[in-house]
Amino acid sequence: MEKPVALNAAEIDVIVKACEENGVQFMDGTMWVHNLRTVKMHEFLSDSKRFGQLRALIEAITGGDAMTRLGVELESMGLDRMQVIRVAMYFVNKPNQLRIWNDLNDSYKPDFMKAILEE
Repeated sequence: MEKPVALNAAEIDVIVKACEENGVQFMDGTMWVHNLRTVKMHEFLSDSKRFGQLRALIEAITGGDAMTRLGVELESMGLDRMQVIRVAMYFVNKPNQLRIWNDLNDSYKPDFMKAILEE
């Protein structure tokens, strides 16, 4: 869910009601860490008997023209980039290193970000 979710409280009430009536859970982009699916993914990926020790996490975000809606001077301030770091910190307990690359071509089209955690 992009923010602002609604222009006023009445609009968000309509959205939440529609979600409830249709069995859909309303969540904004920062709520995923509180979802039971995320807990289950963490348990699954943390099973050292199944995967060994998690040593690296690589993530990418692509957004094209939508990523430049705030203007290039604010390009590196988006919450989407913070979510990459949040995922890394959630799935890799106390990482020793975090590396972030943000590549944007001259036409400000595809935007790629990777967060790599290495032991």
